[in-house]
Amino acid sequence: MSGAWQGLVSAARRLGPVTLARPHAVRAIHQLHASRWEARHQLRKSLREARRSLRDLVFTGADDAAIQAKTAEVQQLVAQGVQMRVEGLRAMSQILTPEQRDKLRQRRPTWH
Repeated sequence: MSGAWQGLVSAARRLGPVTLARPHAVRAIHQLHASRWEARHQLRKSLREARRSLRDLVFTGADDAAIQAKTAEVQQLVAQGVQMRVEGLRAMSQILTPEQRDKLRQRRPTWH
């Protein structure tokens, strides 16, 4: 079972019987997640590379302008990640029932 599907199954369990009444919602959320996977994967890869590059710049004694430019790149990638997360949550909220949205809203967020 893939991590994404496992996460959806776990979320469905937390939503309880409401989800069982709407199995199409689980499929729709899975499709939403799958459709965004490549973009999220690429963003995480870019962010990891930018952070590694920033670290190297700092430890090799690069000039402040280079460090500031790389810092701005990292910040921009982080902002993209937050925006992608918000868009995903908005799309998912359109799929869920009001009861399901309330249950998810009450859970502690898993992203940072």
